[in-house]
Amino acid sequence: MFLILLLNLISPLYRSHEFTFTTYHSWRCHDSSARTPPPRCHPDTRVKLLARITAWFESQALLALILCVGKSAVVQTFAEYLVKPNRLGASVFISRPNKRDNPHGIFITIAYQLATRIEAYRNYIFMVFIVEPFVEKKLGDGGNRWGILLDGLDELRGTDAQCAIIQLISNFANEYPNAPLVWIIASRPESHISNTFEDDEVRRSCWSEYIPIDSTEACEDVDRFLRSSFQSVQKNFRHRVPNDWPSNTDFLKLTAAASGLFIYAEVVMQYVRDSYHTDPVSRLEVLLSVIDRSNATPTEENPFVHLDALYTEILSSIPSTLWETTKRLLGFALYGGQIKIGIFGHELQPNLLTLRGVSILFGVTQNVVYASLDKCRSTLKIPGWKVAHKNQLTFFHASFADYLKNSTRSGSFYVGYAEEDVIMSLLEI
Repeated sequence: MFLILLLNLISPLYRSHEFTFTTYHSWRCHDSSARTPPPRCHPDTRVKLLARITAWFESQALLALILCVGKSAVVQTFAEYLVKPNRLGASVFISRPNKRDNPHGIFITIAYQLATRIEAYRNYIFMVFIVEPFVEKKLGDGGNRWGILLDGLDELRGTDAQCAIIQLISNFANEYPNAPLVWIIASRPESHISNTFEDDEVRRSCWSEYIPIDSTEACEDVDRFLRSSFQSVQKNFRHRVPNDWPSNTDFLKLTAAASGLFIYAEVVMQYVRDSYHTDPVSRLEVLLSVIDRSNATPTEENPFVHLDALYTEILSSIPSTLWETTKRLLGFALYGGQIKIGIFGHELQPNLLTLRGVSILFGVTQNVVYASLDKCRSTLKIPGWKVAHKNQLTFFHASFADYLKNSTRSGSFYVGYAEEDVIMSLLEI
């Protein structure tokens, strides 16, 4: 059954040629240079969680073959752990903002990585992707268990595809419990994903590890991360930052605003240590004033209240004369890879998706491009002009992309779908 479902999922690839093995290079594994620096767990954080996952993976009597976790950093850290004893089978890090969200690429990417690591598997790769080599042929190395890590499932394009992949993997784990493949899936707990994991058939082969963002464990980890990060800032800006910075009062205000939300702490530190502004003390003062003005407390229903306030502050600092250009560039970064042109639905050419390509498309000069994006450097990875002909504008965190696409969260900074803008620009050209 799993084989039939798998072939049904991937068969359109061969008809439409949308995805080939060469496309693997656009998908990122745990050590890809495109993910530098990768979102690994900060030292001395998530220690208990990682210990539980390690004990589960190494258990001789493994009852569940699938683990669902909520943090990309946990998957990155565990991937690095599996590399040392040569136990990593594959790792796929999905990213919607960075255009790595095509559901057709999942299993081909996994198969590609397995083929590069297991010599026997390479001999069967073109016959069947998963079932035949690992179940019928019982391939592997001395009975080793292979970990397959799938990060950011919620970033995958299409909610139906997200649920289908969970069910595919679950069916495989239930039908072939002795297969030497153990799956770890990281995802934000979107309702459709949570409901799929709650299905009785899926639960037979899966257990979940989630740390509530306001839990003691989460808050302690954020506290450690912030203390260590501020120490690094002090070292890098030692002539501008006093030894007693930040004050205990300011630090407590910051941790209270974070309320255990790691993504907020990470964005805060990117904002404070932004090398283009070179004044972390003033940046922290602005940040604290944003917290005071928001006058809100994160809740389970709205955990991003302070994160949204920070994003709003960043975008508010963009001169009004540049905002429309910034909005166009952000809209293209969000949706450019999804835009279809013409009656046959052709995708935009790869060189058009680059920062220099979009500047030509919109008729924006180099100096205006960088002036329009300058205030967003703590949220965006902006390629230099010398490499802008081959690199795209990308997001450090999916949370910023989510903010821009949600009018309720972003208000006047909402960025709508960019298709009409792109088509009109192409017609003008």
